[in-house]
Amino acid sequence: MKKIQKVDLEGGGGSLKKFLTVMLFFFFLFFGYIG
Repeated sequence: MKKIQKVDLEGGGGSLKKFLTVMLFFFFLFFGYIG
């Protein structure tokens, strides 16, 4: 169980990083468009 949880956390962390990177990109693009 612990091993599976650890792998899931690492994989989720990688997905979260990609998600945050994309969100930041659209965030700046959005404000750049308004500004």
